[in-house]
Amino acid sequence: VGGTTHSSSAFVSVVDGQHESSKIELSARKKAIQDRLKELDVKSKSSDNTNNSSTSEAASSSAAPTATTLLSKLPTAAKAPQLPSSLKTDTHWDFTLKEMAWLSADFQSERKRQKSQAKKLSNAILQYHATLASKKKRECASFEARVRRLGGKMGRMVQNHYWKKMERVVE
Repeated sequence: VGGTTHSSSAFVSVVDGQHESSKIELSARKKAIQDRLKELDVKSKSSDNTNNSSTSEAASSSAAPTATTLLSKLPTAAKAPQLPSSLKTDTHWDFTLKEMAWLSADFQSERKRQKSQAKKLSNAILQYHATLASKKKRECASFEARVRRLGGKMGRMVQNHYWKKMERVVE
């Protein structure tokens, strides 16, 4: 509190001290109530003796409960109120465990991201090589087409020009 840190053992001793003081306070209150009930019980018995015994039994059974029943309903020191668990502060080990859980989740997500990136890269490489092979096939096909066109053109030139000139020479 106020910038100071408490070790867990100091905190437990403070809580135990509060718990002990509440036990003492509870037992003192119980003792006072027991004394008061005994006084009331003695007064009610003396007034019962002066009255008729048959009417007093009927009145006492229908009237307020006796002191022993009231005493049994009082809380005992063994049944002291439990401290709420929200007062528990995290220790160094708790923070270590939380960080370990976070780090584990971080490693898992990083591994998942790396696998995803590797898969994307391998697919891109496969696609590159597939397009490279198809590009080579197209280049080869276009070269063959160009060679055929050139061969056809040369054939037409030979037929049209060379042989026509030879026919003129022969004639």
